[in-house]
Amino acid sequence: MAGKAHDEAHQAVAVERAMEAFGRVDFLVQQRRTNPVFGPIADLDLNVARKGLRDQRRFGARLRPGTWHAWQKDNGGAIVNIASVAGVSASPFIGAYGVSKAAMINLTLQLAHEFAPGVAGQLDRPRRS
Repeated sequence: MAGKAHDEAHQAVAVERAMEAFGRVDFLVQQRRTNPVFGPIADLDLNVARKGLRDQRRFGARLRPGTWHAWQKDNGGAIVNIASVAGVSASPFIGAYGVSKAAMINLTLQLAHEFAPGVAGQLDRPRRS
């Protein structure tokens, strides 16, 4: 179902349609890529930084609780959030992006703690090749 990741109404409809079509939501896989700024943190426009963090926070705002309440709370499942190596290590010129991905990684850990043991959560450390 095509839509926008930040559109909460779309997210609610996506969960409803999945439940109607399949009667369950065992897995939720989320990935969002956005980097509204390129440059050093010292020169960062705070309004742009706020937008990046707000968008990252809003991403999945309805999908996670939507799938949790629609199926996973009582039946279990898995939620996979795809982040970036930038969320666990410094990267030149994409510091704001890294901070937003670090927030997503921490949110994933928090959800794994709160939703366990019914909903699987695991953080695989990224590997550099």
